[in-house]
Amino acid sequence: MHSQYCTSGKIPGKVFIKDGERCWIVNPDEIFLLESERNYSRVYFQNNKPLVYKSLIAVEGRIDPSKFVRVNRRQIINLDFIKSTRMSPDSSMILILQNGATVEVSRRNVQRLKSVLSF
Repeated sequence: MHSQYCTSGKIPGKVFIKDGERCWIVNPDEIFLLESERNYSRVYFQNNKPLVYKSLIAVEGRIDPSKFVRVNRRQIINLDFIKSTRMSPDSSMILILQNGATVEVSRRNVQRLKSVLSF
């Protein structure tokens, strides 16, 4: 089954996410990771990770760019969920999220992320 992702006009600031028979109305602030899976996007929030029938580029156009940052070709993270960072031997950056998940920032996005996270 495919999913839908759309802004709900009846509940301001919320998004409607449908994956098969399951549906959620989610505050975007609860989403900690968006991940590309071919022409679809996986949305990670709480303990859920539904697959939505939209490309990551389409989803990226609908989220707040001051809160969500693309860290590599396949992933966008919510800045509020970063717990810590560390540099990897190949000059990329590893983000450790509040739930313990790790996400690698591509070398070309490291400087941009550093500037977003710095004073």
